[in-house]
Amino acid sequence: MSRDGRPCAEFTWEGSDEGDPVSGRGWAVPADDGSLDGRIFFHLGDDSGFQAVRAEPEPPVTRRASRRRP
Repeated sequence: MSRDGRPCAEFTWEGSDEGDPVSGRGWAVPADDGSLDGRIFFHLGDDSGFQAVRAEPEPPVTRRASRRRP
């Protein structure tokens, strides 16, 4: 699939909103800066645009070796 000449991912989703089941569909296209631009649609409801950016990896947790006293 493509949108405006760019590869496009289309998806469906389901979840909950204040305990009520909700569902919908959406799409996303890669932007020049490496993010994803897209739109999500609630079934029989609103829609909203979004931009997703890659999270920076968290540094690994290092632990000091414990020393036992004799």
